[in-house]
Order: sequence, then structure tokens, then C-alpha cells
Amino acid sequence: PQQSGKLTIPSIPFEGIFAFPNHIVDPIDAYFFGTSSVVKVNHTVKSPSVNITVKPLPQAPDGFSGAVGTNFNISAEITTKQPCAGEPLNLRLAVSGVGNIELISPPQPNFPDDFEKLSPTTTADTKLTPLGQDGQLIIDYRLIPNHKGTFKIPPIKFVYFNTHDETYHTLLTDTITVNINRETANINNTLKKDISDIYRGSIKDGEHKDFYGSLLFYL
Repeated sequence: PQQSGKLTIPSIPFEGIFAFPNHIVDPIDAYFFGTSSVVKVNHTVKSPSVNITVKPLPQAPDGFSGAVGTNFNISAEITTKQPCAGEPLNLRLAVSGVGNIELISPPQPNFPDDFEKLSPTTTADTKLTPLGQDGQLIIDYRLIPNHKGTFKIPPIKFVYFNTHDETYHTLLTDTITVNINRETANINNTLKKDISDIYRGSIKDGEHKDFYGSLLFYL
């Protein structure tokens, strides 16, 4: 449900065909002369409508990503084995639990300023159980460090609403240390030459004269 209050799930019709034996037709005649020994009757049945009451969520705290359910857990790790400056590295955040897994928005971690950030990608693996939708959401953050060195990614905060005690819970990952051991070849030169500086010298008259009207034209 996307809104709170009293909602009604309408009745659902189902159209079927009932087959009854035709006692008027003899089975032997039906076999030899192609007469049907079955009478088919169209029939429609409807499920009853269902009334539900949806509770509103309390005022959400900062960092709430829309997760509603129970037994949520998170973990984070760098999946790139040897991160290098100028090359993408991947930070994977795994969110597991029972709830609206596929509707969770990716948290917004505080990455070092030296890292360029690309849009995260998400992959959901869920199954429906008697307790609800159970599964895992994988969030991959693509980052590009500009220099070598040791960097720390602060704990990533994940806030969800627990339907058992009807309160918000906050989970934190551990601080992640990233060692950028080496730089790719000529990365500094590449960064410096990414955009050339504006030419500030003077241009002499006559360097770019048109051919028409020139001495060469008359010759």
C-alpha cells in the first residue's frame, strides 16, 4: 500500500467452464456419430472484496531509505582487489531482511572528496514467504580515486521501520579503510592536460588572411 487509511481490495472475477455429462445422449451413439456426451456451461465466480486498514508511518528520521520490515542487516566491503588511482573501484553494500526489499532507496554514504562518484546500481534477490518478502538487496557504488594513499570511508547509516515494535532502527557498517597503492601511468599528466589552458598571446595580422584578394590570388 502506498497510502494509509481504510482501503478496499475489489472482488476478482474468474470465468470458467463447467462440464456436465449429457444423460440424454447414449455413449455408444456419441462414439460412432460424434455426438457430444458432455454439456458445457459457462460460469463466473467472484472472490469477496477485502477491507484493510493501513497504518501511517511515524515521522521519519534523517537517512530513512523507505525500508519497512523486520530482521534487517547490512554489510559493506570493497570488492576490488587492488584499487588504483584513476581506475574504478567497487564498494558493495548488502541489505538483507524481511520487508519491502525491492523498494529500498540506496543510502548516501560520505565518501572522501578525492573520490569521484558514479550512480549506484541495485540488484534484488527475493522470495515470498509466510512472513513476507524475504531476500537481499545488493547496492554497488562505483568510485574513482584520483590519487594514491590511504582513505577511510565513514560508517554507512541504514534506517528502517521495524513493524514488530513500530519504531525506527538505525544500523551502521564498520569504517572501511581503502589503500590506493599505486597510480596508473601518467595519470597526473593526464589530469593536467584534461582541459588545455586558454592561449593568451597575440595573433599577428595577416596570419589568417583569406585567399580571395591576396597577392597569390592575383598571380
